[in-house]
Amino acid sequence: ASGEVVRRYEDVHQHDVTQVRFHPVNTHMLYAGDSDGLVCVYDVREEDDDEALMSTMNPEDPVQSLSFFGTDGVLMCCTSGTQTLSEWTLDTEDRLYEASALRDEVSAKAGGVPVSYIVDCFGTPGSDELL
Repeated sequence: ASGEVVRRYEDVHQHDVTQVRFHPVNTHMLYAGDSDGLVCVYDVREEDDDEALMSTMNPEDPVQSLSFFGTDGVLMCCTSGTQTLSEWTLDTEDRLYEASALRDEVSAKAGGVPVSYIVDCFGTPGSDELL
């Protein structure tokens, strides 16, 4: 809250960072998505870029939003600028689900109401279900 830079990791992302989220339980873990379609996972207790980068996930589309859900935030949802959604398990960092025709799926569930744009995704608290 002091406005001071605590950490700066400059050597990992090659494109614009579009989304940054701290994990809700493991608050030292920072997830950053970029316009090239990568989600980098950092341990902010580490000062050096190479030491801080724990892993990288590849949704393969420009990252628009990141959110965590499931018991203890073990799942992550990622939406893209190309209107796709992917669901990941953070234990193994495997992609569990991908929807490329998401607008059509949401429109059908909403009784045919046209959906033009997917903004974000949310999970049911304490559940492994997306809303």
